[in-house]
This record gives sequence, C-alpha cells and structure tokens, in this order.
Amino acid sequence: MASDRTIDTTWILVITLGVVTQMSLGLVHLNKAGAQITAPSVLSIAVVMALGLIGLQARPFAGDVRVEPGPLVELANTITQ
Repeated sequence: MASDRTIDTTWILVITLGVVTQMSLGLVHLNKAGAQITAPSVLSIAVVMALGLIGLQARPFAGDVRVEPGPLVELANTITQ
C-alpha cells in the first residue's frame, strides 16, 4: 500500500470540482449577498479539510504527522511467530 501513488490528474479533477461547486453556489445565491459569501466559504473550509486529510494519508510514513514503523514491525513479528 505504501508504494501506491495517486495519479496527478485525479487531484486536479478534485480541485476543479471544488472550484466549480463554489462557482455554482455563488450563482445560486446571487440575490442574497450574505448567503453568496457564506456558502462558498463553508465549502472552501470543507474542501481544504478533506484535501488535507487525503494528503496526510497519501504518505503516512513521511512528514510532520506520520505513522512510526515500530508498532507495525512488532505486529509483523507477532504474526510471523
């Protein structure tokens, strides 16, 4: 699983989908300025959070938030015994 790489076009498509959704939310709420600002803002926060969580899982053994290999090594040793 650690060698699995997500295709870059998939990420571009996800970001494009988020932008198109923001634009459609803004167009739906053209008559209400407050809703026109609030709806895309809430969506932006949700998209950033989702992409952040996906990004963390893309490389679980690298970066500031990473999974240490120690517990996995112990589990492998337990299974092989």
